[in-house]
Amino acid sequence: MRKKRNLFLVLIFSFLFLFGISGSAFAVTASGSLSDAYTDTPVLDTVDGNGNGVVLMYHHLVPDDVYASANYTKSNAVISVSQFEQEMAYLANNGYTTLTMSEVNTYLRNHLPLPEKTVVITFDDGYESNYVYAFPILQKYQLKATIAVIVKSSLDEVSGSNGAYNPWKQSHLTFNQMREMQESGLVEFGSHSYDGHAYITTETSAFGKFFVHRKYLSDLGRSETYDEYFTRINDDLRMSKYILEK
Repeated sequence: MRKKRNLFLVLIFSFLFLFGISGSAFAVTASGSLSDAYTDTPVLDTVDGNGNGVVLMYHHLVPDDVYASANYTKSNAVISVSQFEQEMAYLANNGYTTLTMSEVNTYLRNHLPLPEKTVVITFDDGYESNYVYAFPILQKYQLKATIAVIVKSSLDEVSGSNGAYNPWKQSHLTFNQMREMQESGLVEFGSHSYDGHAYITTETSAFGKFFVHRKYLSDLGRSETYDEYFTRINDDLRMSKYILEK
């Protein structure tokens, strides 16, 4: 348990200190996994050794018929709307306290014990399904959540304003949708990078991972140095924070 708690702290504070964050946007990198659709309770990862601070990490939601038709049953990044509501109802009906990531940060920075049965609900990537399906359910049960968006995907997104939502596509949140959710007081937003899901060319592959691999600089005939790699990653994260706050 101690190792899990330390990992959680490192993931939060490494990005908080990187940005020196004191404003409204911050990086969310706490990892976990989706709840198991075949369990009765959404138990995933714990923040401390007392069983407090369970982290639920979601990505994309789809209606039940889409979930079944698209054979998402083996996906660990997609959950049906009914399963999500079942899990939120469980939390609401069993006395769980939901905190946003910034609220957890306040507790940890001030060495305060988390409330008993604390749950941190997070969403990665910023899919539009978070607004269409998850948000009404969060409102229904008055549960808080933190959504970490890929900023470039939201900048590029137009479906929220120019077309009807299509549950078969993985569209991303628009900034107007994010503002509405944030104004509810239930949802806060953080960075999941500016374009961190992009692939880069490495010395051996054209599909290197943006944050993991060194980029191959073809004009120089070599891979990035560590300093160049660090600067590229740092610039991406700072850009995401700047745009979110702006």
